[in-house]
Amino acid sequence: MILTFPGFLLLQGAFASIVLAHVIFGSLVGIFGGAYPAAFSEMFPTKVRYSALSLGYSVSVSIFGGTAPLIFTYLLQRTENPISPAFYIVAAAVISTIAALTVAETAHRPLLDT
Repeated sequence: MILTFPGFLLLQGAFASIVLAHVIFGSLVGIFGGAYPAAFSEMFPTKVRYSALSLGYSVSVSIFGGTAPLIFTYLLQRTENPISPAFYIVAAAVISTIAALTVAETAHRPLLDT
């Protein structure tokens, strides 16, 4: 949420600032990509873990990731502001933060069901 607008502003600059923006966004994706498999797998019982994980992940990526280019194009055409897609990303980040804060902690529970 915090680095989205500065990142989009960097994308409007010279080549070096564009590279820096990509490094920032890539680092953020890497941080998320390292933690989510463990967090998501702990959300489901062992018997349905992979099915539930793959279904939930695939549907959410299809809905939000698949429609993002369409929404970005719409925002750019309607507002003529090159930073307008950042609003979509911030909204998704707010929703993700709320979801992450409501997930139950499972650190002291066994992962295997019997």
